[in-house]
Amino acid sequence: MASISVQRDERQSTRELRGRDLYLEHADEIRFEDGVWLVPSQHDATSVYEVTLGRRGEFCECADFEHRSQACKHMVAAMIFRAKTGPCAEGGRRFRHRDLYPVPEGDLTYFDGDEQMVNTFAEQAKAYWELWGPLGEPMVRGVEAGADVQRSYILWLRQIYGKGSQH
Repeated sequence: MASISVQRDERQSTRELRGRDLYLEHADEIRFEDGVWLVPSQHDATSVYEVTLGRRGEFCECADFEHRSQACKHMVAAMIFRAKTGPCAEGGRRFRHRDLYPVPEGDLTYFDGDEQMVNTFAEQAKAYWELWGPLGEPMVRGVEAGADVQRSYILWLRQIYGKGSQH
């Protein structure tokens, strides 16, 4: 996992520190779905807590929040995750800011040579694996299946963006 830096302030509360630790340990497991943050339990790998952060108030379904009505470690972890990520315009998933790249409208395009490149690679890879005889037959089928997926994607791009979007 990549190194993630979250500075420690000696004035932080125990819950803030535990929330930071929870974030550091499980950042790749925290999700945002349907307006709710899903934060994994620090001690039970099968449990996830639903956390709400927003204008209508904050809520976590954990016992600590229910008992104290104050920010718990799950809320702190969700707040850190929200601060360090941004939503992707397509699909709404959140990614670290450094992994988000804005693509101007109309810039998602394909090139005329893409299909030729897929075909050339597939032909060369199949020729190589055919040299292996019966041992290479599964690889030949795999190469063709992969090339079919690539061709389908290129066709989809053409249907969505039209011939005029080619460069």
